[in-house]
Amino acid sequence: MASGPEEMTARAIPLVALDRSRACRCWCHRELLTVAEAAEYLRIGRNKAYELARQFRASGAVGLPVVVLSTHALRVPAARLREWCGIDGPGRCHRCGHAADEGRPA
Repeated sequence: MASGPEEMTARAIPLVALDRSRACRCWCHRELLTVAEAAEYLRIGRNKAYELARQFRASGAVGLPVVVLSTHALRVPAARLREWCGIDGPGRCHRCGHAADEGRPA
């Protein structure tokens, strides 16, 4: 029995479980986004997003709305991000096209 890395991986993970055609890899289903994910959503650079997050932390009202989880962990509430952008309701995912509150596509 030869047990190379490929064989061990194939045995440990059944191929049936790897049906990636139906899996949605976008983050639109999450309630909290990282600042980098929010930057991608807004189509701005990460540095600009972090600058806007710093403005929000300093003022409490102006800038990218963030929640401080720890000294090095900021998260952007998805609902507040859409509200900040002036989007009514959940909107549509720019990656997969379904409504953000519909759940994962079947």
